[in-house]
Amino acid sequence: MANKSFNLPEGTLSYPHLAEPDTQFDDVGKYKCSIIFDKGTDLSELIKVIKETKGKKPAVIEDLLVEDEDGRITISPRSKFKVGCFDKNKNKLAKDEIADVFYGGAKVIVNVSVYGHNFGVSIGLSNILFVDDGERLGGGGNPFGKAEANGEAEGGFPE
Repeated sequence: MANKSFNLPEGTLSYPHLAEPDTQFDDVGKYKCSIIFDKGTDLSELIKVIKETKGKKPAVIEDLLVEDEDGRITISPRSKFKVGCFDKNKNKLAKDEIADVFYGGAKVIVNVSVYGHNFGVSIGLSNILFVDDGERLGGGGNPFGKAEANGEAEGGFPE
């Protein structure tokens, strides 16, 4: 089967590397992210295409679609090529706008392709569309509580 490109249902963005490639484990780098789908999200088209795609080794669905203890499914598509990043009005974003729009927790739709290769089958990342704001993942809030009128923090460090 030839590579097929299609849109997945809305999911939650996690670990985005969309403006610049991630070079932590690869000098050339890869544009990538993880997408978390709520329990019950219909991913049947993706599963069907993965099963139909032939690589030198067979696809292992559980390696490509990882289910957590709450029934959410995570995929981690990637690309060695720059990914098209679009705002909610479907306008393509400039490189310097991407990190402000795409953050861990944002609601997105990804356009992916499934392809076979010498090591099996992979999910490629082609384009990503911002749909809506979501609760930010990974913290970033104030772990010390909010300040009281007298300047002392509520919560925070014990005395």
